[in-house]
Amino acid sequence: MISGTSMAAPHIAGIAALAKQKHPHGSPAAIKSPLMTTSSMLDRAVRPLRAQQYSETEAMKLVAATPFDYGSGHVSPRAALDPGLIFDAVTNVAEEETYMISARMQPAIAIKVNPSAMTNKPGASSKFTVTLIVRTVTGSYSFGEICMKGSRGHKVRIPVVSQGYWR
Repeated sequence: MISGTSMAAPHIAGIAALAKQKHPHGSPAAIKSPLMTTSSMLDRAVRPLRAQQYSETEAMKLVAATPFDYGSGHVSPRAALDPGLIFDAVTNVAEEETYMISARMQPAIAIKVNPSAMTNKPGASSKFTVTLIVRTVTGSYSFGEICMKGSRGHKVRIPVVSQGYWR
């Protein structure tokens, strides 16, 4: 009643409607992309997002949340209306911008991104490669992210989830 999809859906629909109003020719993917890539893993008080967890006795407690709890994270309507980079059927930018690309992952999985920087021009697209290497098979998921910081001040975050296993 006070959390979860039922509460998120109308909020996200409203922000998507604002984005569609600002970019009336944007495809559904071009509207969805900024909502996801400009979100944060921090709440309004700048604390890490937390999730409700219930024990066997039905007692509820708050624990550190994972992308399975929060998806892409806490949506920022202001950032979503001016995302810089949009992942559409074709990656697109409004103005030329150079992005520095970095990645981090929990220790069980190594992550590499190539190239570490790219410049996008309006109407053009770019590609980058992400490589994940299992360091330790833990039997659980590892979480991380790819961060892209633009020369014009835009920030794009792509959540990454992986699980190493024996073949």
